[in-house]
This record gives sequence, C-alpha cells and structure tokens, in this order.
Amino acid sequence: MRVHRLRREIIATVVANQLVDRAGTTFVFRLSEETGGSPALLARAYAAAREIQEDDLRVVEGEVETAHCVPDRPIPQPSAPTAGCP
Repeated sequence: MRVHRLRREIIATVVANQLVDRAGTTFVFRLSEETGGSPALLARAYAAAREIQEDDLRVVEGEVETAHCVPDRPIPQPSAPTAGCP
C-alpha cells in the first residue's frame, strides 16, 4: 500500500473509524476542548498510543467487545443470535 495514491486518506479513514468506534463520537471534540489540541493531533496521539501499547490494547478491546456476550444471569435466548457474539 506504500505506493497507493490514496494511502494517506485510507490511513486517516481507518484511524478515524477506530477512534470513533472505541471512544465515541464526541471524544475528540471533548478532548480538544479540554486540551486545546487539534483533532488531527489527537488522532495522531491515539494512533501512536495504540501502536506503543498494541498488545495490551488488543487484549482489553477483545474483552470489551465480547463482554456483552457473557450475561451476569441467565436470560431467555433471543430468536436470532446477537450480532458480534460467537
């Protein structure tokens, strides 16, 4: 992908999608208000932190993403499987 003419745009889209998926739609706005950092700077900081803590973050994200699949108490089975659950 190093020579793709839209490489930067694709990477920016992936980082933005990950950031919104993991932190929510208002996270960057709130953090920008609190720190004065630009959205681009905050996205770069997120990407850097994700790379630095890659292994730890993947474990935590996996636990968070599957947490809704483990009920605290028995519940009736839905007629269709819950999206994202194994």
